[in-house]
Amino acid sequence: MTRNFSELLLKRYESGDIQAATEIYSRYSRRLVKLARRKLTQLLSAKIDPEDITQEAFIAFFDLADQNKVRWDREGDLWRLLAGIVVNQVSRQHQYFAAAKRNVASERGIELDWMTASRNDKAASTGLYELLESILENEKPLARRILASRLAGHGMEEIARQNERSPRTIRRIMNNLKSRLVAAHSQLANIPWIQEQHFAEANPDANESGPCLTANHQDYDLIRMIGVGGFGKVYLARNIRSGRVVAFKVLKARWLGNKSAETAFKNEARILSQLRHTHIVHFIEAGPLPNGSWFIVTEFEQGVSLDHVDLTGHDVNDVVGWMTQAASGIATLHTHSIVHGDIKPANLMLNDNRIVLLDFGFAQCRTTSTSPSIGHSKAYSAPEPIAHFPSDVYSFGKLIKFAIEKLDGSQGSPSAQMQSLAELICRMTEPDFEKRPEISQVKTLLQNLQESNEDGAEGVPEESV
Repeated sequence: MTRNFSELLLKRYESGDIQAATEIYSRYSRRLVKLARRKLTQLLSAKIDPEDITQEAFIAFFDLADQNKVRWDREGDLWRLLAGIVVNQVSRQHQYFAAAKRNVASERGIELDWMTASRNDKAASTGLYELLESILENEKPLARRILASRLAGHGMEEIARQNERSPRTIRRIMNNLKSRLVAAHSQLANIPWIQEQHFAEANPDANESGPCLTANHQDYDLIRMIGVGGFGKVYLARNIRSGRVVAFKVLKARWLGNKSAETAFKNEARILSQLRHTHIVHFIEAGPLPNGSWFIVTEFEQGVSLDHVDLTGHDVNDVVGWMTQAASGIATLHTHSIVHGDIKPANLMLNDNRIVLLDFGFAQCRTTSTSPSIGHSKAYSAPEPIAHFPSDVYSFGKLIKFAIEKLDGSQGSPSAQMQSLAELICRMTEPDFEKRPEISQVKTLLQNLQESNEDGAEGVPEESV
Protein backbone atom coordinates (compact mmCIF):
# COMPACT_ATOMS: atom_id res chain seq x y z
CA MET A 1 0.00 0.00 0.00
CA THR A 2 1.28 3.47 -0.88
CA ARG A 3 2.22 5.51 2.14
CA ASN A 4 -0.17 8.35 2.87
CA PHE A 5 0.93 11.94 2.42
CA SER A 6 1.15 12.70 6.14
CA GLU A 7 3.42 9.74 6.76
CA LEU A 8 5.71 10.84 3.94
CA LEU A 9 5.91 14.31 5.47
CA LEU A 10 6.87 12.80 8.81
CA LYS A 11 9.54 10.62 7.19
CA ARG A 12 10.98 13.65 5.44
CA TYR A 13 11.09 15.59 8.72
CA GLU A 14 12.71 12.72 10.61
CA SER A 15 15.37 12.52 7.91
CA GLY A 16 16.31 16.16 8.53
CA ASP A 17 14.21 17.92 5.88
CA ILE A 18 13.23 21.22 7.58
CA GLN A 19 10.97 22.11 4.64
CA ALA A 20 8.74 19.21 5.71
CA ALA A 21 8.15 20.95 9.05
CA THR A 22 7.09 24.08 7.19
CA GLU A 23 4.69 22.07 5.03
CA ILE A 24 3.15 20.37 8.08
CA TYR A 25 2.71 23.76 9.75
CA SER A 26 1.19 25.33 6.64
CA ARG A 27 -1.11 22.37 6.03
CA TYR A 28 -2.73 22.26 9.47
CA SER A 29 -2.20 25.56 11.30
CA ARG A 30 -5.34 27.39 10.15
CA ARG A 31 -7.63 24.46 10.97
CA LEU A 32 -6.03 24.06 14.36
CA VAL A 33 -6.46 27.76 15.17
CA LYS A 34 -10.16 27.48 14.32
CA LEU A 35 -10.44 24.38 16.51
CA ALA A 36 -8.74 26.12 19.45
CA ARG A 37 -10.99 29.17 19.04
CA ARG A 38 -14.12 26.98 19.16
CA LYS A 39 -12.94 25.16 22.28
CA LEU A 40 -12.03 28.27 24.29
CA THR A 41 -14.72 29.70 26.52
CA GLN A 42 -15.79 33.30 26.02
CA LEU A 43 -13.89 34.35 29.16
CA LEU A 44 -10.66 32.64 28.14
CA SER A 45 -10.85 33.83 24.54
CA ALA A 46 -10.28 37.35 25.88
CA LYS A 47 -7.09 36.22 27.66
CA ILE A 48 -5.61 33.49 25.45
CA ASP A 49 -4.73 33.73 21.79
CA PRO A 50 -5.81 30.50 19.99
CA GLU A 51 -2.72 30.85 17.81
CA ASP A 52 -0.55 30.53 20.91
CA ILE A 53 -2.36 27.27 21.66
CA THR A 54 -1.61 26.10 18.12
CA GLN A 55 2.06 27.07 18.35
CA GLU A 56 2.45 25.08 21.54
CA ALA A 57 0.76 22.09 19.92
CA PHE A 58 3.25 22.16 17.05
CA ILE A 59 6.17 22.46 19.46
CA ALA A 60 4.90 19.41 21.35
CA PHE A 61 4.40 17.49 18.10
CA PHE A 62 7.89 18.22 16.77
CA ASP A 63 9.38 17.28 20.14
CA LEU A 64 7.67 13.89 19.84
CA ALA A 65 8.82 13.56 16.24
CA ASP A 66 12.41 14.35 17.24
CA GLN A 67 12.22 11.45 19.69
CA ASN A 68 10.72 9.13 17.02
CA LYS A 69 7.56 8.74 19.09
CA VAL A 70 5.08 9.61 16.32
CA ARG A 71 3.51 6.78 14.32
CA TRP A 72 0.18 6.21 12.60
CA ASP A 73 -1.46 3.77 10.24
CA ARG A 74 -4.26 5.66 8.54
CA GLU A 75 -4.59 8.75 6.39
CA GLY A 76 -5.79 11.57 8.61
CA ASP A 77 -4.09 10.33 11.77
CA LEU A 78 -1.72 13.33 11.75
CA TRP A 79 -4.69 15.68 11.91
CA ARG A 80 -6.24 13.63 14.70
CA LEU A 81 -2.97 13.72 16.63
CA LEU A 82 -2.52 17.49 16.26
CA ALA A 83 -6.18 18.17 17.03
CA GLY A 84 -5.92 16.00 20.14
CA ILE A 85 -2.89 18.00 21.33
CA VAL A 86 -4.78 21.27 20.78
CA VAL A 87 -7.85 20.05 22.66
CA ASN A 88 -5.59 18.92 25.50
CA GLN A 89 -3.85 22.31 25.58
CA VAL A 90 -7.19 24.13 25.75
CA SER A 91 -8.24 21.86 28.59
CA ARG A 92 -5.03 22.70 30.44
CA GLN A 93 -5.69 26.43 30.06
CA HIS A 94 -9.18 25.98 31.51
CA GLN A 95 -7.60 24.18 34.45
CA TYR A 96 -4.96 26.87 34.89
CA PHE A 97 -7.49 29.69 35.08
CA ALA A 98 -9.87 27.71 37.25
CA ALA A 99 -7.02 27.21 39.70
CA ALA A 100 -6.08 30.89 39.44
CA LYS A 101 -9.48 31.87 40.84
CA ARG A 102 -8.19 30.70 44.20
CA ASN A 103 -5.95 33.08 46.06
CA VAL A 104 -2.37 32.13 45.24
CA ALA A 105 -1.54 32.66 48.91
CA SER A 106 -3.67 29.67 49.85
CA GLU A 107 -1.41 27.42 47.79
CA ARG A 108 1.59 28.43 49.87
CA GLY A 109 0.35 26.41 52.81
CA ILE A 110 -0.14 23.18 50.88
CA GLU A 111 2.54 20.62 51.61
CA LEU A 112 3.44 17.19 50.36
CA ASP A 113 4.67 14.72 52.93
CA TRP A 114 7.60 13.94 50.66
CA MET A 115 8.63 17.43 49.52
CA THR A 116 7.87 20.88 50.88
CA ALA A 117 8.31 24.12 48.99
CA SER A 118 9.36 27.19 50.94
CA ARG A 119 6.34 28.79 52.58
CA ASN A 120 7.75 32.20 51.74
CA ASP A 121 8.29 31.45 48.06
CA LYS A 122 5.21 31.67 45.85
CA ALA A 123 7.19 31.65 42.60
CA ALA A 124 8.96 28.46 43.61
CA SER A 125 5.76 26.74 44.74
CA THR A 126 4.07 27.78 41.49
CA GLY A 127 6.88 26.01 39.62
CA LEU A 128 6.35 22.92 41.76
CA TYR A 129 2.66 22.71 40.96
CA GLU A 130 3.33 23.22 37.25
CA LEU A 131 5.85 20.39 37.42
CA LEU A 132 3.28 18.17 39.13
CA GLU A 133 0.74 19.02 36.42
CA SER A 134 3.19 18.09 33.67
CA ILE A 135 3.80 14.70 35.33
CA LEU A 136 0.12 14.03 35.93
CA GLU A 137 -0.76 14.66 32.28
CA ASN A 138 0.03 11.06 31.43
CA GLU A 139 -1.12 9.50 34.70
CA LYS A 140 -4.28 7.45 35.14
CA PRO A 141 -7.33 9.10 36.75
CA LEU A 142 -6.79 7.13 39.96
CA ALA A 143 -3.27 8.54 40.42
CA ARG A 144 -4.52 12.08 39.81
CA ARG A 145 -7.33 11.64 42.35
CA ILE A 146 -4.94 10.27 44.95
CA LEU A 147 -2.52 13.18 44.61
CA ALA A 148 -5.35 15.73 44.65
CA SER A 149 -6.67 14.20 47.88
CA ARG A 150 -3.20 14.15 49.42
CA LEU A 151 -2.69 17.82 48.54
CA ALA A 152 -6.02 18.56 50.19
CA GLY A 153 -4.65 17.10 53.41
CA HIS A 154 -6.40 13.72 53.45
CA GLY A 155 -4.63 10.79 55.11
CA MET A 156 -3.66 7.56 53.37
CA GLU A 157 -6.36 5.54 55.11
CA GLU A 158 -9.04 8.05 54.15
CA ILE A 159 -7.86 8.15 50.52
CA ALA A 160 -7.93 4.35 50.43
CA ARG A 161 -11.56 4.35 51.59
CA GLN A 162 -12.52 7.08 49.10
CA ASN A 163 -11.11 5.12 46.16
CA GLU A 164 -11.97 1.64 47.41
CA ARG A 165 -8.34 0.57 47.34
CA SER A 166 -6.04 -0.85 49.99
CA PRO A 167 -3.69 1.53 51.83
CA ARG A 168 -0.82 -0.51 50.40
CA THR A 169 -1.99 0.27 46.84
CA ILE A 170 -2.31 3.96 47.66
CA ARG A 171 1.22 4.07 49.07
CA ARG A 172 2.59 2.24 46.03
CA ILE A 173 1.00 4.76 43.67
CA MET A 174 2.29 7.68 45.74
CA ASN A 175 5.81 6.23 45.72
CA ASN A 176 5.65 5.84 41.93
CA LEU A 177 4.64 9.49 41.64
CA LYS A 178 7.57 10.48 43.86
CA SER A 179 9.98 8.59 41.63
CA ARG A 180 8.63 10.20 38.46
CA LEU A 181 8.88 13.66 39.98
CA VAL A 182 12.55 13.17 40.81
CA ALA A 183 13.29 11.62 37.41
CA ALA A 184 11.47 14.44 35.61
CA HIS A 185 13.49 17.20 37.21
CA SER A 186 17.23 16.92 36.81
CA GLN A 187 17.91 19.42 39.58
CA LEU A 188 16.07 17.21 42.05
CA ALA A 189 17.91 14.02 41.12
CA ASN A 190 20.38 14.15 44.01
CA ILE A 191 18.14 15.75 46.62
CA PRO A 192 16.97 13.75 49.66
CA TRP A 193 13.32 14.44 48.94
CA ILE A 194 11.94 13.34 52.29
CA GLN A 195 13.91 15.87 54.35
CA GLU A 196 14.61 18.63 51.83
CA GLN A 197 12.77 21.87 52.60
CA HIS A 198 13.75 23.92 49.55
CA PHE A 199 14.40 23.49 45.88
CA ALA A 200 17.90 23.22 44.50
CA GLU A 201 19.87 26.42 44.13
CA ALA A 202 19.33 28.56 41.07
CA ASN A 203 20.93 27.58 37.80
CA PRO A 204 24.70 28.03 38.29
CA ASP A 205 25.01 29.18 34.70
CA ALA A 206 22.61 32.08 35.25
CA ASN A 207 25.37 34.64 35.79
CA GLU A 208 26.97 33.55 32.54
CA SER A 209 23.76 34.25 30.66
CA GLY A 210 24.08 38.00 30.93
CA PRO A 211 23.42 40.74 33.49
CA CYS A 212 19.67 40.84 32.70
CA LEU A 213 19.15 37.28 33.99
CA THR A 214 20.19 37.66 37.61
CA ALA A 215 17.05 38.95 39.37
CA ASN A 216 15.82 37.39 42.62
CA HIS A 217 12.37 35.81 42.32
CA GLN A 218 11.82 36.18 46.08
CA ASP A 219 11.35 39.91 45.55
CA TYR A 220 7.94 39.21 43.96
CA ASP A 221 4.58 38.21 45.33
CA LEU A 222 2.26 36.58 42.77
CA ILE A 223 -1.34 37.83 42.80
CA ARG A 224 -3.18 36.03 40.00
CA MET A 225 -2.68 34.61 36.52
CA ILE A 226 -3.55 37.04 33.72
CA GLY A 227 -2.41 35.29 30.54
CA VAL A 228 -1.06 32.13 28.93
CA GLY A 229 1.12 31.81 25.83
CA GLY A 230 2.97 29.11 23.97
CA PHE A 231 6.04 28.99 26.23
CA GLY A 232 4.98 30.92 29.30
CA LYS A 233 2.32 32.01 31.72
CA VAL A 234 1.91 35.60 32.92
CA TYR A 235 0.98 36.60 36.45
CA LEU A 236 0.05 39.92 37.96
CA ALA A 237 2.65 40.37 40.68
CA ARG A 238 3.85 42.89 43.22
CA ASN A 239 7.40 43.78 44.11
CA ILE A 240 7.60 43.18 47.86
CA ARG A 241 10.15 45.93 48.43
CA SER A 242 8.75 48.74 46.27
CA GLY A 243 5.07 47.74 46.11
CA ARG A 244 5.13 48.18 42.33
CA VAL A 245 2.62 46.06 40.39
CA VAL A 246 4.23 44.26 37.43
CA ALA A 247 3.73 41.47 34.91
CA PHE A 248 5.64 38.32 35.91
CA LYS A 249 6.14 35.88 33.00
CA VAL A 250 7.23 32.32 33.80
CA LEU A 251 8.50 29.60 31.49
CA LYS A 252 6.07 26.68 31.77
CA ALA A 253 7.40 23.72 33.71
CA ARG A 254 6.66 21.37 30.82
CA TRP A 255 9.37 23.13 28.78
CA LEU A 256 12.09 22.61 31.37
CA GLY A 257 15.02 20.96 29.66
CA ASN A 258 13.73 21.92 26.20
CA LYS A 259 16.65 23.89 24.77
CA SER A 260 14.55 25.65 22.11
CA ALA A 261 12.02 26.91 24.65
CA GLU A 262 14.62 27.95 27.22
CA THR A 263 16.72 29.70 24.57
CA ALA A 264 13.70 31.60 23.23
CA PHE A 265 12.67 32.64 26.73
CA LYS A 266 16.12 33.90 27.74
CA ASN A 267 16.57 35.52 24.34
CA GLU A 268 13.34 37.48 24.92
CA ALA A 269 14.79 38.85 28.16
CA ARG A 270 18.07 39.84 26.52
CA ILE A 271 16.34 41.61 23.66
CA LEU A 272 13.93 43.51 25.89
CA SER A 273 16.78 44.59 28.16
CA GLN A 274 18.33 46.46 25.21
CA LEU A 275 15.25 48.54 24.48
CA ARG A 276 13.58 51.57 26.02
CA HIS A 277 10.71 53.06 24.05
CA THR A 278 7.26 54.32 24.92
CA HIS A 279 5.62 51.87 22.48
CA ILE A 280 7.58 48.78 23.57
CA VAL A 281 6.76 47.02 26.82
CA HIS A 282 9.18 48.18 29.49
CA PHE A 283 11.57 45.47 30.67
CA ILE A 284 12.40 45.52 34.39
CA GLU A 285 14.49 42.41 35.11
CA ALA A 286 14.68 38.64 34.68
CA GLY A 287 16.24 35.66 36.36
CA PRO A 288 16.14 31.95 37.20
CA LEU A 289 13.64 30.12 39.40
CA PRO A 290 14.78 27.41 41.83
CA ASN A 291 13.02 24.69 39.81
CA GLY A 292 15.17 25.46 36.76
CA SER A 293 12.56 27.63 35.07
CA TRP A 294 12.97 31.33 34.22
CA PHE A 295 10.98 34.50 34.75
CA ILE A 296 10.77 37.91 33.09
CA VAL A 297 9.40 40.99 34.83
CA THR A 298 7.96 43.78 32.71
CA GLU A 299 5.79 46.81 33.25
CA PHE A 300 2.13 45.87 33.71
CA GLU A 301 0.16 47.37 30.83
CA GLN A 302 -3.43 47.73 32.01
CA GLY A 303 -5.21 47.75 28.69
CA VAL A 304 -6.85 45.60 26.02
CA SER A 305 -5.12 43.73 23.21
CA LEU A 306 -6.01 44.99 19.75
CA ASP A 307 -7.86 41.81 18.82
CA HIS A 308 -10.34 42.49 21.67
CA VAL A 309 -10.64 46.28 21.40
CA ASP A 310 -14.21 47.49 20.92
CA LEU A 311 -13.95 49.87 17.97
CA THR A 312 -17.49 51.19 18.32
CA GLY A 313 -17.21 54.96 18.17
CA HIS A 314 -13.73 54.89 16.66
CA ASP A 315 -12.88 55.72 13.08
CA VAL A 316 -10.01 55.20 10.67
CA ASN A 317 -8.18 58.23 12.06
CA ASP A 318 -7.93 56.56 15.46
CA VAL A 319 -6.58 53.40 13.85
CA VAL A 320 -4.01 55.37 11.84
CA GLY A 321 -2.87 57.05 15.05
CA TRP A 322 -2.43 53.72 16.82
CA MET A 323 -0.62 52.19 13.84
CA THR A 324 1.74 55.17 13.72
CA GLN A 325 2.66 54.47 17.32
CA ALA A 326 3.16 50.77 16.57
CA ALA A 327 5.34 51.60 13.56
CA SER A 328 7.50 53.75 15.82
CA GLY A 329 8.10 50.81 18.15
CA ILE A 330 8.84 48.38 15.31
CA ALA A 331 11.21 50.89 13.70
CA THR A 332 13.17 51.02 16.96
CA LEU A 333 13.50 47.22 16.89
CA HIS A 334 14.82 47.25 13.36
CA THR A 335 17.26 50.04 14.22
CA HIS A 336 18.71 47.66 16.80
CA SER A 337 18.81 44.77 14.28
CA ILE A 338 15.92 42.99 16.00
CA VAL A 339 13.15 41.14 14.16
CA HIS A 340 10.01 40.77 16.28
CA GLY A 341 8.82 37.70 14.38
CA ASP A 342 5.23 37.57 15.68
CA ILE A 343 3.46 40.87 15.04
CA LYS A 344 -0.29 40.29 15.41
CA PRO A 345 -3.29 41.95 17.11
CA ALA A 346 -2.88 39.90 20.30
CA ASN A 347 0.62 41.36 20.74
CA LEU A 348 -0.45 45.00 20.57
CA MET A 349 -1.90 46.41 23.79
CA LEU A 350 -4.02 49.55 23.78
CA ASN A 351 -3.49 51.28 27.12
CA ASP A 352 -5.23 54.64 27.51
CA ASN A 353 -4.96 55.39 23.77
CA ARG A 354 -1.28 54.34 23.77
CA ILE A 355 -0.17 51.31 21.76
CA VAL A 356 2.44 49.03 23.33
CA LEU A 357 4.19 46.17 21.53
CA LEU A 358 4.33 42.95 23.60
CA ASP A 359 5.63 39.35 23.51
CA PHE A 360 9.14 39.01 22.15
CA GLY A 361 9.24 35.22 22.42
CA PHE A 362 10.01 34.84 18.70
CA ALA A 363 12.21 37.94 18.42
CA GLN A 364 15.65 37.44 16.93
CA CYS A 365 18.74 39.58 16.52
CA ARG A 366 19.71 39.47 12.88
CA THR A 367 20.25 41.57 9.79
CA THR A 368 20.25 38.78 7.21
CA SER A 369 17.44 36.77 5.64
CA THR A 370 18.84 33.27 5.95
CA SER A 371 17.34 31.78 9.11
CA PRO A 372 14.09 29.78 9.15
CA SER A 373 11.13 31.00 11.18
CA ILE A 374 8.56 28.39 12.25
CA GLY A 375 5.98 28.73 14.99
CA HIS A 376 4.78 32.31 14.71
CA SER A 377 1.19 33.32 13.85
CA LYS A 378 0.29 31.80 10.50
CA ALA A 379 -2.49 34.32 9.80
CA TYR A 380 -0.02 37.22 9.92
CA SER A 381 3.24 35.60 8.81
CA ALA A 382 4.97 36.44 5.56
CA PRO A 383 5.00 33.85 2.74
CA GLU A 384 8.78 33.42 2.87
CA PRO A 385 9.98 30.83 5.45
CA ILE A 386 12.52 33.24 7.00
CA ALA A 387 12.54 35.82 9.75
CA HIS A 388 13.87 39.17 8.63
CA PHE A 389 12.86 42.85 8.58
CA PRO A 390 10.54 42.54 5.54
CA SER A 391 8.63 39.74 7.30
CA ASP A 392 7.81 42.15 10.15
CA VAL A 393 6.61 44.68 7.59
CA TYR A 394 4.36 42.07 5.99
CA SER A 395 2.86 41.07 9.34
CA PHE A 396 2.33 44.70 10.26
CA GLY A 397 0.53 45.29 6.94
CA LYS A 398 -1.83 42.40 7.68
CA LEU A 399 -2.38 43.81 11.17
CA ILE A 400 -3.31 47.25 9.79
CA LYS A 401 -5.76 45.57 7.42
CA PHE A 402 -7.29 43.65 10.35
CA ALA A 403 -7.76 46.86 12.36
CA ILE A 404 -9.38 48.73 9.47
CA GLU A 405 -11.73 45.84 8.68
CA LYS A 406 -12.72 45.64 12.35
CA LEU A 407 -14.26 49.11 12.23
CA ASP A 408 -18.04 48.92 12.31
CA GLY A 409 -18.35 50.78 9.01
CA SER A 410 -20.55 53.50 10.43
CA GLN A 411 -17.69 55.93 10.83
CA GLY A 412 -16.93 57.89 7.72
CA SER A 413 -13.45 58.84 6.53
CA PRO A 414 -11.96 60.81 3.63
CA SER A 415 -11.84 58.62 0.53
CA ALA A 416 -8.36 59.87 -0.33
CA GLN A 417 -7.08 58.82 3.09
CA MET A 418 -8.62 55.36 2.78
CA GLN A 419 -7.22 54.95 -0.70
CA SER A 420 -3.72 55.88 0.48
CA LEU A 421 -4.02 53.44 3.38
CA ALA A 422 -5.17 50.63 1.07
CA GLU A 423 -2.22 51.27 -1.24
CA LEU A 424 0.18 51.21 1.70
CA ILE A 425 -1.21 47.86 2.90
CA CYS A 426 -0.77 46.40 -0.59
CA ARG A 427 2.84 47.50 -0.69
CA MET A 428 3.53 46.10 2.78
CA THR A 429 2.00 42.70 1.93
CA GLU A 430 3.73 42.37 -1.44
CA PRO A 431 4.67 38.66 -1.92
CA ASP A 432 8.14 39.66 -3.13
CA PHE A 433 9.80 40.85 0.09
CA GLU A 434 12.34 42.94 -1.81
CA LYS A 435 9.50 45.20 -3.01
CA ARG A 436 8.14 45.93 0.48
CA PRO A 437 8.91 49.33 2.03
CA GLU A 438 11.14 49.57 5.09
CA ILE A 439 9.42 50.16 8.40
CA SER A 440 10.84 53.70 8.58
CA GLN A 441 9.05 54.49 5.31
CA VAL A 442 5.83 52.96 6.64
CA LYS A 443 6.11 55.10 9.76
CA THR A 444 6.57 58.27 7.68
CA LEU A 445 3.60 57.47 5.42
CA LEU A 446 1.36 56.79 8.42
CA GLN A 447 2.46 60.04 10.05
CA ASN A 448 1.64 61.90 6.82
CA LEU A 449 -1.82 60.30 6.72
CA GLN A 450 -2.39 61.26 10.32
CA GLU A 451 -1.28 64.85 9.80
CA SER A 452 -3.28 65.21 6.59
CA ASN A 453 -6.54 64.79 8.46
CA GLU A 454 -7.52 67.97 10.26
CA ASP A 455 -9.51 65.97 12.83
CA GLY A 456 -6.71 63.47 13.59
CA ALA A 457 -5.41 63.26 17.12
CA GLU A 458 -1.80 64.04 17.86
CA GLY A 459 0.44 60.99 18.14
CA VAL A 460 1.97 59.98 21.41
CA PRO A 461 5.48 61.44 21.61
CA GLU A 462 8.31 58.99 21.25
CA GLU A 463 11.12 58.32 23.68
CA SER A 464 14.64 57.91 22.55
CA VAL A 465 16.29 54.55 23.13
